[in-house]
Amino acid sequence: MYDSFGKLSLEELNAKAEELMNSGDVDGLRDLANENGLGDLADMYAEGESDWLCEDAMDAAMARIDIEADDLGAEEIMGDWADYIRSLVMENEEVANQVMNPKKSFKGCVGKLAAFAITHAEPLDSDIIKSMDKAVSDAQLSKLNMQREHLKYTKIGMPGIGTAKKLIRAYYAEG
Repeated sequence: MYDSFGKLSLEELNAKAEELMNSGDVDGLRDLANENGLGDLADMYAEGESDWLCEDAMDAAMARIDIEADDLGAEEIMGDWADYIRSLVMENEEVANQVMNPKKSFKGCVGKLAAFAITHAEPLDSDIIKSMDKAVSDAQLSKLNMQREHLKYTKIGMPGIGTAKKLIRAYYAEG
């Protein structure tokens, strides 16, 4: 991801697309578009149907979240976080611009949420651990390289949805 052209702002993305077009490098243009999740727009731009590879910050930000979440394999709670960021992008163009900041990433945002989780982790109640012990198979423990004894030391601290939303908005708003 971002191996050929690097992570670009919307302005840099369009400037690079224009540079590639001016040099006649349509394959490079397609590579740039694909690298940024905008593959379907490359041919439209190359054929002159659009003045920009991607004019809309919201479209570019949605594509960025899509490719970064896919690269991370975001499922379950991380998939929910990506969906929330997409909803913020659709509501507010400023958030879209913040997502397009090359210094921001979905991984960086998840890192903030994970930091909250680790610093707020609390031991589980003994009844929860007993229930968990019954629900977790030996195969699952083996896959995690854990022994059943480790379960009694389990701590959790994932943020609730309200806190997660605050942390996500703060991550993209900070400079």
